[in-house]
Amino acid sequence: MAETDPGAADAPQRRSGPKRAALSAARPLVGYFDHRFQELHDHVERLQAGRALDERLDHLVSMTAETREEVAADADVVAELAFTLERFADLFTARMDDAVEKLTWAHSAAEGRESRMVELPFAYGAASRLAVGARVATVDPADPRFPVTLASLGLHVTAVEVHDPIGHPNVVTVDEPVERWDGPSQPLDAIFAISAIAAVGVEGQDATPDLDRRVLDLFRKWLAPAGTLVLTVPYGSWAPGPPFRTYDDPHLDELLADWAVEERRVIERVDDGTWMVADPSDARRSPRTGVALVRAVARS
Repeated sequence: MAETDPGAADAPQRRSGPKRAALSAARPLVGYFDHRFQELHDHVERLQAGRALDERLDHLVSMTAETREEVAADADVVAELAFTLERFADLFTARMDDAVEKLTWAHSAAEGRESRMVELPFAYGAASRLAVGARVATVDPADPRFPVTLASLGLHVTAVEVHDPIGHPNVVTVDEPVERWDGPSQPLDAIFAISAIAAVGVEGQDATPDLDRRVLDLFRKWLAPAGTLVLTVPYGSWAPGPPFRTYDDPHLDELLADWAVEERRVIERVDDGTWMVADPSDARRSPRTGVALVRAVARS
């Protein structure tokens, strides 16, 4: 079939010889440029893909920076949390120490209440020696009923270290520690210190180890001549406290150095409900604890 060339009337026409020759010569050139245009197109496509990759890399870098900031913020939070936990641990330890101290005091108070089964009869026996109308002071913060009982026996009572008023006409209360009290307006016929002296000066930052001796010196000043001291203290192996002192014979002798002792007993605690008078020769070497009961007058 012969090659044709379209004419004006859309009827195929035969190409001339020169045209056929020119077309044959142009085909390699057209193919070359067509190939180059295709390479350029592919390069442009690759450039667009690279820009997308760069955008993704930029986004990844941005996310990395944000993550780094979040980690740094989390580190601050962790450090703050660690500090808070440390503070909580210190507070918890302090609260536990306080709880242990309170439990110790509660246990000691329970033992003190048990000892009252021998302390109170001894104190009432000493009170029976006093005349009706005698002026006395009590130092017994654990039991506000004791001054009421003495007042009911006809004594005029100043109850020291009692915080709440006592509704008895023969009782006046003093709401401050005995060592800070200015003393009575008139000399006293007796002072009853029931399980109180052993605890003064052994608690807190202002602890004063010899405050028990100083308080007994105050008692000597407040008592009338021949006035009576009724004293009860924990007895056993010497322990300076806290929560209170436990006296042995040498330390009790030292405490009473300026007093003439008229009666002194040691009652040993055998078990929770049993107390027995200790033989004086055995009390010094007895391993059991108990209470010492003393009635004395100041030396002139």
